[in-house]
Parts: sequence; C-alpha cells; structure tokens
Amino acid sequence: MKKSADKLAIAYVIILSLIPVLVLPNLTFQNHVLDAIPYDASGFATLRGFFLSNLPAIIYILALYILGILNIWKSFFSYEEDDSTALINRMLIHKYGLVAFFLFSFITLFIMYFFAGAALTFMTGGLIIPLMLPVMSVMIFFTVIAFWLTILPGSFYALQVIRMTYKAGKISLGTAILHGILQFFFLADVLSAMYLAAVKWKRAKKSSIAVGIIYIVCAIGVIVLAAATIKEFQGL
Repeated sequence: MKKSADKLAIAYVIILSLIPVLVLPNLTFQNHVLDAIPYDASGFATLRGFFLSNLPAIIYILALYILGILNIWKSFFSYEEDDSTALINRMLIHKYGLVAFFLFSFITLFIMYFFAGAALTFMTGGLIIPLMLPVMSVMIFFTVIAFWLTILPGSFYALQVIRMTYKAGKISLGTAILHGILQFFFLADVLSAMYLAAVKWKRAKKSSIAVGIIYIVCAIGVIVLAAATIKEFQGL
C-alpha cells in the first residue's frame, strides 16, 4: 500500500508536469492528422477529424484524471495507515512537486491572455472590448476550473493530514476547518501544507524553506511586472 501510494503520487505529479512539454508535439500531431484527412464538408468528417487529431490529448487527459481519482482514493487509505510521515510526504509530493508547473502555467497564461487582449484592444482602438471581455472571461473561467481540478488529489491528501493533525491535538477544530478551506485555493493550499508539515509536524523544513523562497521571489516578480506594465500603458 505504502509504495503504491507513493508511486501514484509521483506519477500524477510527473504526468501533469509534462503538459508544457507536450503542447508543441500535440499541435504538430494535430496539423499532420488534419492535413492527412481528405476534405469533406460533412459533419461526420469534421467530427472524425477532430477526434483523431485530439486522440493523444484525450488519452492523456483520461489517464491524468484516472490517476487523480486513484490518488484521492488512496489518500483515505493512507490516513487509515496512521503513518504521519508517509501521509505528509505524499501531501508534499503533490504540493511541492507541482509548484514549478503551476508557476510556469500561470505566468504563461497571464502573458497569453493579457498581451493578447492588450494587442487586440490596441489594434482596434478599444472597439473589440465589448466582444472580447465576455469571450475571454469564459475562457479564463474554464481554464481556472481545469487547473483547479488538478489540485484536488493533493488537497485530499492535505485533508487527511489535517484530520491527523487535529486528531493528534496539534490544531483546534477551527484551525482545521480553516486549513481545509485553504486547500481548495491556489497558492494558499501550498502555504497551508507548508505550515502543517514544517510547523506542526516538524517535517520537510528544508524543502519548505526552498518553496517559501520561491514564493517570495515570484511575489516580488509579479509586483515588479505589474508595476512595469502599468507604467508602460500609462506611457501609451
């Protein structure tokens, strides 16, 4: 049980982290498949082309979500093992292991949405804003939901750690509820896990410090980028 749970956690983190690497090969595959399919105006041909060109992505997403569900399922069994070290390690595999992935993804998406919107606004003199805002809002909403779903396996491991921490008398019921809520919010979930592991259980202090430094550097970077962006737009 212990080894299989560890492997599931590691596999989930690795496969999810491959998304940025697989984007370009997937686009290349899509283009080759669509070019190879003879043109046919029928709806069936369009559907077939869409399915075949997205088949690797569909398989990847299914595998990812199956792994996620298995991780959630294993988290409950991990709690029953009553091994705080193993449970905390699995939580941190998810939380710390995906820090780089989420930072890269958020920065990439911010650049893509922000600068695409800014470019369209500039080129159309602002005329496209009434049309662009609803479309981009929907796109951002579904993007956030998709990424939010990916944190759930780690959040369930964290919930088990919270249960164990409360059971051990290390936190109050109110604090347990607060940390449980934080597990379903980006960034806050990692800070909560960091606090539980390093402060309450005295585990993974070095890795927690490293992740904390990354958070501080990124926070400073976001502030500097936002200030530079505002200044740039003021100069237009």
